[in-house]
Amino acid sequence: METVALSGANGLDLLTGHPFQPSPFPNPADALRSLDVVESCLTAMTDLPRREMEVCARVLLCQTALGISLSLEISEESVRTYRTRAYRRLGIGGVRELWMWYLNLWYLWQLDMRAMGSANRTLGACEPTLFSTRN
Repeated sequence: METVALSGANGLDLLTGHPFQPSPFPNPADALRSLDVVESCLTAMTDLPRREMEVCARVLLCQTALGISLSLEISEESVRTYRTRAYRRLGIGGVRELWMWYLNLWYLWQLDMRAMGSANRTLGACEPTLFSTRN
């Protein structure tokens, strides 16, 4: 019995009978790829003060208050204060809500960047769905 290896776009073409098309939607795994990505998104899409944005970016990347204080060279109490202020400003109550808020924001940011890159491109008939913690 022979095994046929199907890999890449050509393998998908053979299996489905349709040419491989990359997804028109951004990959959410890219949202938390690096501190630069998170900070760029927060800077472009929010009006958070700089320190609150820096603290939120590091919270999103699972840094502790001590780790954030060391990387920003501020006290742990300042980290907690900036985090509390940012949460109040954003209308959220914790890290889980911060993640959901950020994923929605990042998704919109990616769609905006794609729209600027190709103004005439449309996403087709289906509407993208935002990430949500509520049903």
